[in-house]
Parts: sequence; C-alpha cells; structure tokens
Amino acid sequence: MENTSKTVEYREVKNGKQSFFDGGLAQFIGYLILGIIVTCITFGICYPWSFTMIYNWQINTLL
Repeated sequence: MENTSKTVEYREVKNGKQSFFDGGLAQFIGYLILGIIVTCITFGICYPWSFTMIYNWQINTLL
C-alpha cells in the first residue's frame, strides 16, 4: 500500500491581496487578559462581549 498523503497549502485571497496574520503575541495576550478581567468583574455577564472582542481582533489582523 502506498502512502498517498499530500501537503495542501491554503491561501485566501481577498481583493487581490493574500491574507496573512499581522498581530503580535503581546497584543493578543493583552486582549485575552482584558477579556478575562472583564468577564470576572461582571461574573460572566460580559463573556459574549469579551469573546467577540478577541474574535474581532483576530479577524481584523487577518485582513
């Protein structure tokens, strides 16, 4: 039996530009800590807000 595994590379192109991650680790950790603090202070009420804040940061750094 042959090994037929292939390496597949995915690249997303939007408006003629290749997508790449341009965010820094320190910035991501800062957003993550802010989200945790806000979630703890509000006893979990603002968890959806902190989740979308972090997700929005990730999306905006990809575009």
